[in-house]
Parts: sequence; C-alpha cells; structure tokens
Amino acid sequence: GGEVDLAPYVVLVDAKKVLSLTNLDASKDRQLALMAWQLQEADLICINKVDLIDPLEQPKVLATLKRFYFEEPECLFISAKTGYNLDRLCDYILNRRYERKNGVDVDYDTYAAAEADLGWFNGSFTLLSDKPVSMKNILSSLLSWIGNTIVERKGRIAHLKIFFSSKEGAGKASLVDLTQGVIFDAEPPLCSKLDVVMNIRAELSPEDLAQMVEDGLRRVSAEYPIRFENWSAKSFRPSYPRPYYRIQV
Repeated sequence: GGEVDLAPYVVLVDAKKVLSLTNLDASKDRQLALMAWQLQEADLICINKVDLIDPLEQPKVLATLKRFYFEEPECLFISAKTGYNLDRLCDYILNRRYERKNGVDVDYDTYAAAEADLGWFNGSFTLLSDKPVSMKNILSSLLSWIGNTIVERKGRIAHLKIFFSSKEGAGKASLVDLTQGVIFDAEPPLCSKLDVVMNIRAELSPEDLAQMVEDGLRRVSAEYPIRFENWSAKSFRPSYPRPYYRIQV
C-alpha cells in the first residue's frame, strides 16, 4: 500500500468569543476544559472574525488561548468575511504536514459531563404569510429572543444557527453570543413561504430548548403577519463517550 501524508489539523475559534473567556479558569469550568482539549489537538489555531475586534486586542486573544493551550500555540488571525489571511491559511493546509504530537490526556468523566451539560436541538419548520414579507426581521427576532432567553436562564450558547430556503433564495444565519447579534450570510428573501432548519447547542436541558424554540415561534407569529407549520423537533443529550480505539499518529 501507498503512504499517506496527513495535512495539519486546524481548529477554528471566534476572536470575540475568546475575548469573552479572558477572566475564566479552564480548571474550574468543565465547558472550558472541553474547549481546552479541543485546542490542544491543533497544529494551528485559526482565529476568525479578526475584523470584529480592535487590532490592539489581538495580544489579549493570544494570551487567553495560551492559557487554554498550556503551551505556545501556533496561531493565525483570519477573516472569512473580508478574506484577510485566507491565502496564508490555504498555503498552510496544502503545503504543511501534520506534526506528531503527544495524545491529549482527556478525563472522560469530565468530558461526558461537559457534553451532557449541553442540550442538542435539531428542528425544522415553515414560515407562511398570506402575502410576501421581509423575513429578515422575523428570523432575527426569533433567534435573538431564543438567545436572550437561554442567557436569562443562566445557560451558555455554544451555537445557534439556521438554514433558510425558498424559491426566491437561500442562506444561513447564526448567533454565537449576544454581543455580536444575529449574523446573516445572505439577505433573507421577500417571500410568503420560507423553510427553516435550526440547530442549537446550549447549556440547557433538551426539553427546555425544544419548548423555547416553539415558544419563540408563537411569539413571532403573534408579532408579525406570519404563521408556522410543519413543526418537527428532536432534542437530546450526547451519551457517554466510549472510544473503541485511540489512534496515535
């Protein structure tokens, strides 16, 4: 058989999200411990959304990551939105090789508890109106209300994202923290029917997440000239990780 060269392993982080963790201690927070283990696997930590922070804050981002990485990490600031440093990222992936690293020492009891803290919601629904309406405010209002409600209940948002589509167009939107607000990659279409797929990971029970999304849909249906149909929801917690093999490369 032939030999295979492994490309370097890149972990992507959000610059503003990292800044929000500056004063937290990974040794006392299992969610942060989980993040630290993920960072420690990386050959390169790629820090996205650099366009959203002050250049003077970049050293603070690096210092925070170093605390979670427990050594001097190799980092690259990028902006997927503006294209900043994407050429360097592509060059790194295409022309560098995976560097052999010691395996990450994972405490699976802590790992399982951290994963179980996060409820997982997958759902879909259709927004309908008697005449074409702008869906951007409706979707933004829905995501903002869900995000604010999670935080009000002392939960932490890992991610909250949707994919929307109609015959007029498609796109996606996300909310990773309240300071950034809802971010759209494309303008939602003016339409009378919009299909939406939603995925949430947040520090609340799966049952609470499902109820929260349905409550949010009822709220926007009362506030805007729309209704929702084709409601489908699944929510759960990940089971305890039991890896059969751990591969050392």
